[in-house]
Order: sequence, then C-alpha cells, then structure tokens
Amino acid sequence: MTLRLAPFLALLVISASPAKADDFPQQLMPELLQVEHEVCKTSTAYGKHFIVKADLDGDRKPDLILDYRDAMCGWNGTFFCAVDGCLLRIYTTRGGWHRVFDGRVRQWQLGGDRGQPIVLIDGRPLPLR
Repeated sequence: MTLRLAPFLALLVISASPAKADDFPQQLMPELLQVEHEVCKTSTAYGKHFIVKADLDGDRKPDLILDYRDAMCGWNGTFFCAVDGCLLRIYTTRGGWHRVFDGRVRQWQLGGDRGQPIVLIDGRPLPLR
C-alpha cells in the first residue's frame, strides 16, 4: 500500500513555528508539483527542515529555501541527492516570487554580514541583491 501525504502537512519552519499548507505560496505550488511528478514519479513526503523562511533580499518579507535533502520520494530518503549534492531551490519575493537558485549543493547555511542575511552554498556566498 502506498502512503500518499498531502504536500506541506508535515512541514515546519526552521524558526520552530509549524508551517501550515496555507503558508506555502500558491504561486509556487506548480513548480513543487512538477518536481514531485517529473523527478519522483510517486508520493513525496516533506520533513520539518524542507522549507526555511528568511528575509534574504532585504524587502522584509519571508523568502523561501526548499531543501530537498529533507524530502522523501516514496520510501527513498536520498532520492533528491546525488554525488554532487542535494537539490536546493531558493525563491525571493521582491516584485513577486522569483527562483534565484536551483541546483545541487553539498552544504548550505544562512549567515549574516552587518545585519544582512547571506546564503552560503558550498562555502561561497550566493549573490541575492
């Protein structure tokens, strides 16, 4: 029997407040479903660290980081990862939702410089402004 979880019901925002399905921007849902259907081809479950919200572009609105390291394709917890890293997508809200990064990374982290958030991807800053 295949277990089908509704997207985003299991998500938690990294700031420790639970994310609800309504928290995910409807404009981005088609892209999420496209990855789920084209890449995974079965049900996808999302863990508590799949979505990270942070103001990355300085517009005081939460931007999104989707870390597929915490997504499960069927029962395969490493499906979205390969030798070159795991799928990571970053969206900013300035003037509407825009994907500013889409690639595989070995590691990423949020940092800061003079009060401005910085996303480090494999040790290098991602230019977001």
